[in-house]
Amino acid sequence: FRFVRIIEGIMHKTIAVQTKEIDWQATESPGVYYKSLRYDKSSKAGAVLIKMEAGSSYPEHLHTEGEDFIVLEGELIIDDELFPEGSYVYSPPQSSHHPSTDKGAVLFAVFHGKIVNFR
Repeated sequence: FRFVRIIEGIMHKTIAVQTKEIDWQATESPGVYYKSLRYDKSSKAGAVLIKMEAGSSYPEHLHTEGEDFIVLEGELIIDDELFPEGSYVYSPPQSSHHPSTDKGAVLFAVFHGKIVNFR
């Protein structure tokens, strides 16, 4: 597997990553971690695994070009709606949310452009 995570310009080649060999990186939010699978500097698009410990949350943020995610483990709460394991969620461009979890969660997320954090 190649570890190609930061790419200049549009992706024109296959990227294969062994996720178990990537360390979890801490975010500024306690209990929230990520593994960067790919990131395009020019478009700000990318794919990540996100791990949220029980009782954690991530501040409200805006997805300029939208986001797709799948809850792989646990459950996620957005705007008082519970998304259990196996849920697929699409957030359209210019949408914002403040995700949290009571029990913990692991997500696979694809963001299609810049993310703007409100804090």
